[in-house]
Amino acid sequence: MLAWIVLPFILVPTPTRPPACQLDVLPAFLHEERMLEGFEERVGHYVRLHRRLERALPPEQLFEDPEDMSAAVDVLHNAIADARPFKQEGNVFTPAAAYVLTRRLHRAITDNGYTAAEVLAAINAGYRPWVALPEVNGRFPPARDKEVWPALRAVLPALPDELRFRFVNRDLVLVDVHADLVVDILRDALPAAR
Repeated sequence: MLAWIVLPFILVPTPTRPPACQLDVLPAFLHEERMLEGFEERVGHYVRLHRRLERALPPEQLFEDPEDMSAAVDVLHNAIADARPFKQEGNVFTPAAAYVLTRRLHRAITDNGYTAAEVLAAINAGYRPWVALPEVNGRFPPARDKEVWPALRAVLPALPDELRFRFVNRDLVLVDVHADLVVDILRDALPAAR
């Protein structure tokens, strides 16, 4: 009989150097776009809620009486506010989105040759101090409903038809214009006047 002796082979890895760390460096605008993904996702969630609740209401019609139109807006406003009772500032404007939007707005002001004081004066022109300040899930004061300057609007993300950006003093406000509802507020989005 033949006997075989089997010796186990021990495999010893040869020492190798790990590959050099390689990070992809994103251009600033792509980095900002990635940081805004959370904002866009939350806007999408809100708009889906808005549309679902709006579909449950009677069909939209032309209103001869402004009170009827106001009642329809009230019903939608209340339905959305009831569906999001614990919403607070920062639920849509995530910290990452707040950082990017604030930076973009500051850059837009300086790149267009304005000062913060000029921008704030234009935003607040015609407002009376007693006009209520907006709060999340509350109504947006009609006395503050001005379009955003084109230079500032250009650096803000596009919004669905139901939503608009508005400014109140230095704060950026996300408003549901169909439901007259404040969705979220980004405090101190604009630089302070010096």
